[in-house]
Amino acid sequence: MNGILIPVQDTASHWDEFVKKDTDYKAEGTRDVTGEMLLEQSGGREILYFEDTEEMKDYLMTNMHYPTEYFDFFKKQYLTGKHPLLFIDKNAKKFALHFSFEFTPCIADPANPYYDAAIAHKEAIEMFWNDNSISTETILWLLERNYIPDIYDDALLSQENSPEEKQADARFLLRYMRRENY
Repeated sequence: MNGILIPVQDTASHWDEFVKKDTDYKAEGTRDVTGEMLLEQSGGREILYFEDTEEMKDYLMTNMHYPTEYFDFFKKQYLTGKHPLLFIDKNAKKFALHFSFEFTPCIADPANPYYDAAIAHKEAIEMFWNDNSISTETILWLLERNYIPDIYDDALLSQENSPEEKQADARFLLRYMRRENY
């Protein structure tokens, strides 16, 4: 026997309830917020850096029409800290907005006024295994642009390898550390 069939009485009359509980359910007249839509709202900027959470909230409400009630999410998840960043995954069809609250000083992006080489040298490699604080999509974007060069000086990566080999090692380490979230 390949399965078991259990009759559920009166399923047809409860079908709408079942459908609305599905995580992919979209109410009529609504749409997913895509990365493309968010990029339009951010003026084409894929990553933004902020002084603090309040500045980020102001930006989100003003430029991206972010609903105020969504900010409770930050409190519930203890997402607070100095210099948060906002990353927009331009290829995402949903869940395109990524937040990070810990690693902004580790990002050597010329547009990042909060980069600190001393902090980056000590803490940048932590991004690879701290998937609650920074998304894999964000790290991959940063690696592509060489905005986290301090990871290549970490003892986890062979210092005898060429820059190309170090980049390959870093990507392997990221895949290994984030097996389920890569």
